[in-house]
Amino acid sequence: MPTFVIVFHEKSVAVNVAESIAADVANFFQLALRPATEPAQHRATIVEGQSPDRYTLTYEKLRWTELSRGETLARLGATFPREAYEGRAAVMLQAGLVGWGENAALIVGGNGSGKTSLIAWMIEQGFAYFADENVVLTPTVGLLAGFPEPLSFDAGKIDHLADLPTVRNAASLRAGKRLLLRPERTWLAVEPKAQVGLILSVRYQPDAEFKFEPVSPQAAVIRLAESTQYVTLPSDP
Repeated sequence: MPTFVIVFHEKSVAVNVAESIAADVANFFQLALRPATEPAQHRATIVEGQSPDRYTLTYEKLRWTELSRGETLARLGATFPREAYEGRAAVMLQAGLVGWGENAALIVGGNGSGKTSLIAWMIEQGFAYFADENVVLTPTVGLLAGFPEPLSFDAGKIDHLADLPTVRNAASLRAGKRLLLRPERTWLAVEPKAQVGLILSVRYQPDAEFKFEPVSPQAAVIRLAESTQYVTLPSDP
């Protein structure tokens, strides 16, 4: 079975995969891959399921069965970042991250807020891609690192991608009610970490005009707190 090492900042997982899904893992996680010879802290396997084109994903002690091809990739992309930093001294955000020059824009917003759509639009404008859903605060003050997983859209709400040729031409894969888009190598940021220069809090309203509005520092702190998945402090010596 082929083995791929997927990396998110300082954490990594070695994934042994069935031949029939190996090309998809390599393609959709291409921005996060490292040589298979590198050591990894976590282990996962993807094997073929009992039904045609269905798979079983095992991540440490976690296990999911009868997943479609896209669901397998989506589950792996969602599980690895959270499990990798579970119990570690870290601040994990459910947020997107794009870069421009030496700075980055942190994009926060809940499910259905339009966060991924804004990320796609910014990629179309030339911003570098860091993350769609998982961002970690690094030990260096002010620096963030993102996990460049596949972009995930509501499959029933993708008409706007027609106006974004850079994004719409990327390879895609259905994952239940979601559509995964493969991040391209040309989108990748030069450096794996970036200084935060701007924080954007996204809110979707049907038929609303696209506009930016400033928020108070207090409101910004609240919205960041709402996007914080967890905070783990170092244990006392």
